[in-house]
Amino acid sequence: VYADGNNIGDLLEMAKSPAAYRHVSQQLKDGTENALFEALYKTIGSNRSKYETLPFEIINIGGDDISIIIQAKYAWLFTINFLEQFEDVMKGLPEELGMDKITSSLAFLASKPKYPVLFMEKLADSLLKEAKGRAKDTGESAMSFLYLTNPVAAYTAKELIDAYYLRERARNQFSLTLRPYTLGESKILWEIADE
Repeated sequence: VYADGNNIGDLLEMAKSPAAYRHVSQQLKDGTENALFEALYKTIGSNRSKYETLPFEIINIGGDDISIIIQAKYAWLFTINFLEQFEDVMKGLPEELGMDKITSSLAFLASKPKYPVLFMEKLADSLLKEAKGRAKDTGESAMSFLYLTNPVAAYTAKELIDAYYLRERARNQFSLTLRPYTLGESKILWEIADE
């Protein structure tokens, strides 16, 4: 899973002094960490034995970015929880700066454990770029994903997705093949799957 805040460069440019810049940077760092830990708790819960192995590994938390490896069965719900938590913990900062809400984009790649890390990283990065494009178009948090059932050596997700997915988005309609999704669309699909 990769996540990255949207338009954070613009946000940092609004800081008028070094102290304001430090304040914004610290708020982003703290908010991202809090969003990550709260999303993990909401997704996995506290019902685990203290002797069980945690089903995730945090690779990086930096500023408005996260990289995490998580069991595939938790990925979709974690995505929703993280994006919701990120928007929630960042509510105060845009109000301080006189701007709209702060959003994030997220991508996850589900693959077999032996899939080469190099290809996982490249595919997740390309999925994140797609999600960022959707976020820019809608002004909402967005996500994209790819489930790899077979090992395929690819550097971008687009070449894999274009090979077998319908890409036309009808007005107010979406399906599992029309990614990336906004946070709202992701939640609707999760509810449908849950039913």
